[in-house]
Amino acid sequence: MPIKLDKYILLFVPFFLLFYSESLNIGGVTISQLWKMPLLIYLIYYLFQYRHKLSPAWTQGYYWLSLKHLVNSGGINYLFSNIQTGISFLFLPLLFNYFQNKFNKENVEKMLLCISQYFILTNIPFLFFNLQTQESGNTYGDDVVAYTGIFQNQHAMSCIMGICIIVLLYFFKRAFFKSWPIRIYNALLLIMAAYAMYLGFARTGWVMCGLGIIVLFLPRNVNAKQWVGIITTAIVLSVGFTFMMVTNKNFHDRVLDINIKTGKQEKLGSGRGVYIANALELYASGNAFELAFGKSMTDLKEYEYQKTGMRIYAHNGFATLLATDGAIGVLIKLISMTLLLAFIIKRKHCHTYNAALAFWMMNLSFQLTQGGHVFHSDLLYALTFCMLQFESEEKCVEYSEA
Repeated sequence: MPIKLDKYILLFVPFFLLFYSESLNIGGVTISQLWKMPLLIYLIYYLFQYRHKLSPAWTQGYYWLSLKHLVNSGGINYLFSNIQTGISFLFLPLLFNYFQNKFNKENVEKMLLCISQYFILTNIPFLFFNLQTQESGNTYGDDVVAYTGIFQNQHAMSCIMGICIIVLLYFFKRAFFKSWPIRIYNALLLIMAAYAMYLGFARTGWVMCGLGIIVLFLPRNVNAKQWVGIITTAIVLSVGFTFMMVTNKNFHDRVLDINIKTGKQEKLGSGRGVYIANALELYASGNAFELAFGKSMTDLKEYEYQKTGMRIYAHNGFATLLATDGAIGVLIKLISMTLLLAFIIKRKHCHTYNAALAFWMMNLSFQLTQGGHVFHSDLLYALTFCMLQFESEEKCVEYSEA
């Protein structure tokens, strides 16, 4: 355990209750807003009052991207909506700066492991005690409803479980778990997370997790023995995938976008191509200012509603950003992601390098297939990038002493 067992159990209770109740509404305000807004204010206050370490360039990019959301053609009419959208980009850099300045490597390492375990453990009341979820997943048949757990939808659940799987595999790779009971416990958590992902029927999470595993275990200098391990793993996964396709109709139909009720082939990507095309069409219809600075998230959702009957975003982070923040918004986003990648690659000598690179690739995959930012994911990303930074600082000290 990353902390003492009694404390580990006691802290899980408020952790579960907090995230389980997030969607509850009190006087028009959700629990999620009630605790995240004070947290955001505190993180900003801490950044200005107690920061004593330089912020990496990539964090500056995300801060500018958040501010950019205030400047578009809907900046006056939809100011509150723009602020809400912009805030979603703040948590990743703010959490990184907070952990970097407040804690040391050991603390951050324990938090990363503990929070990942907690997110997986939140599945127990739903999977084994029939607790009802606060959010309903998409229905794929008369008796098939996608599992959501404590999260807002099955996509968020699946993606977060995928990230938690990578975290646990990272600690297994590091031989962090010393005793057999601890190893068995974490192995069971891996199985539970994978099962939850399967029940979510969200291919976004499946792709993210598969990509993350490949990057995490990709050796820097591959020898013959490692190639045998890689090939063996690929064969096992392929056989398992084929078995599920043959024996599980729900899995088969979800992978191939076949409607379980009608048996007909749906649009590739559950209509993502249509949503993306609508966003690009909206962007192309703008004037010079809107081409540069975008319209707004409200305008995009209204346009999608006119076209599809649903108030949704484009299900592609870059297409969504192009419509809502224009070419300038997309440019800032690409610069921010490139700076973050450079930050990671510069620290390739560190233990956490593969995990950090896996998360960068997983986030890119998420932006291409879904888009947006999820607080739970950003929390785990920030902890991992912070560990990478601490390890880099330790290596620099070692080199200077040598």
